[in-house]
Amino acid sequence: MNSQDIPKVALCVPKLINPLVDLLLAYVRERELWQLMLVDGNPTKATVRQLREWGCNGLILHGRSHSEFSRVLELDVPTVVIEPPSLRRNAYSRYSITRVDNAATSDTVAEFFLSRGFTHFAYFGDPSGAYWSVEREVAFARRLRQQGFTCAIFKEKASRLGSWLAALSK
Repeated sequence: MNSQDIPKVALCVPKLINPLVDLLLAYVRERELWQLMLVDGNPTKATVRQLREWGCNGLILHGRSHSEFSRVLELDVPTVVIEPPSLRRNAYSRYSITRVDNAATSDTVAEFFLSRGFTHFAYFGDPSGAYWSVEREVAFARRLRQQGFTCAIFKEKASRLGSWLAALSK
């Protein structure tokens, strides 16, 4: 493949998801399919200008909010959005989307603890109320109820976490 024909893909993901970055880098190294530019943090106008000058023709994005990468979407190139921050049905309809099956994740976790004989359960989710955390909370509690158990769910101020944990059944 001619080096001019190799797609130039910007990978805009936070450092938090290094395993994803590592997998993508290994995939690209093995197949030599793309040139990658890693963009950490919130892409700025300067970042977008730099990506245009580089000739970016593809994006892989992950962020906690639409505003974190809305500027880079202005490039109008093929885009994959990992775990879109919004559940609005049409907000990302132009893009390819990957999502975690949060209900299946919660079922797996519940089954893990149940299979080891645990009988007391609690859930501490993302304090910001992120949709994935809410989905996991609901599915985890539902799975436990199906098996005849209850689940304490933390819904207080973070400063109360210690006392909440201490008060849980052991």
